[in-house]
Amino acid sequence: FSTIENVPDDVLEIILNLKTLRFKVYSDEPVVLHLKASGKGEVTGANIENSIDAEVVNKDAIITTLTDEKATLEMELYVSKGIGYVTAEEQQTGKGEIGHILLDSIFTPVINVGLSVETTRVGQKTDYDCLVLNVETDGTISPEEAVRKAAEILNNQFTWIMEGGIKEITEVDIEKPLIIENRDNLSVENFLEENNNEETMTDNENEVEVDSNDTGENKPKKRGRPKKTESDK
Repeated sequence: FSTIENVPDDVLEIILNLKTLRFKVYSDEPVVLHLKASGKGEVTGANIENSIDAEVVNKDAIITTLTDEKATLEMELYVSKGIGYVTAEEQQTGKGEIGHILLDSIFTPVINVGLSVETTRVGQKTDYDCLVLNVETDGTISPEEAVRKAAEILNNQFTWIMEGGIKEITEVDIEKPLIIENRDNLSVENFLEENNNEETMTDNENEVEVDSNDTGENKPKKRGRPKKTESDK
């Protein structure tokens, strides 16, 4: 990122400061807000011009500082509604324009939640339990609204279960492992081996011939191509 004239902070630090801003968005579509600052001094969330569709909640959040009386700084901020945490890569819809910087978006308004169970009295009975919730938000929504929204989500989940949304788990066919048996136990292998042995023995017997001019001893006759003599050459 390049540096900005009359601004001591680098662009990366300005981006981190922008991520601390919290907005209330009243529109379902993305909203464009304008930041304008001039003169020497701090640039905060109060320098962002609010619109009817969105406003800055923490106006005292410091974005950067201008070091010269003639310095000016202008930005366009795109804000929208969302759920959870969305990375900058997930918001990338194209190659992007020069000068546009995508930021990781945090859509979690609840900062901290604590609970405790206390005994309470209802009429003449004093053995009832009371659930106490301590909810802290970033100011974009009230704690009451956060609890109401959480109860709505929980109710929808249980309603889905009551209406038979859970699928019955069926047995999954488990493939039997492939067992490699010893080759001696395979009947086909034995058959081929026995067959080959018989053919080998038969071939060996056929190669043995008796010479009538011999003294009576059976000698195997050498087979193969006869050697050439001087007369044959």
